[in-house]
Amino acid sequence: MKTALQILIFAIAAMMLAQQVPTFTSKVNVVSLLATVHDHDGRVVKDLPPDDFVLKVDGILQTIHYFSQEADLPLTVGLLVDSSRSQTGVLEPERRAPIYRPLRAAVIGAAKEHGKLELERMARETGGASYEVTKSQTIAEIFSQIEDALRNQYSIGFTPRSADDGKYHKIKLTTRDRHLVVNSRDGYYAQ
Repeated sequence: MKTALQILIFAIAAMMLAQQVPTFTSKVNVVSLLATVHDHDGRVVKDLPPDDFVLKVDGILQTIHYFSQEADLPLTVGLLVDSSRSQTGVLEPERRAPIYRPLRAAVIGAAKEHGKLELERMARETGGASYEVTKSQTIAEIFSQIEDALRNQYSIGFTPRSADDGKYHKIKLTTRDRHLVVNSRDGYYAQ
């Protein structure tokens, strides 16, 4: 009887151990940025090495841990068009032109001043750009500029030194060459 009880206890213990799967959890906080760099004439700057970038969060220098140049990201376009009478004649060629290029994250606007300023603010905060269709700058030219910028981005990742405090942290990404302009989002929420 004692032996049978020992065997039963051993069998139950073995089944319980077999059901316990060891688990390992880890949390790594990495903030990823996509950035586009332009020279003082607005041309896209390609082939910068990671050491050419300076990254600060809340004014504190950060180390860039992950870096790559992105050329084949899937792209989508958001198009906002002011079709009021103030734009008569400006968009006529564009209405007839086929729009077929895949683009990502661009805001194109021909809006009234308040709407235009708001679009520019949203684009700047998210690392995008705002474009205005005019008689001298067609939608086809704008799409070409956007495609060039978005097909030549830098992917940058860092592990923030700040805690997961749920607060918004301001990002400033620049290059060592002060004549170059970096477009990237301006912050993130730590979670």
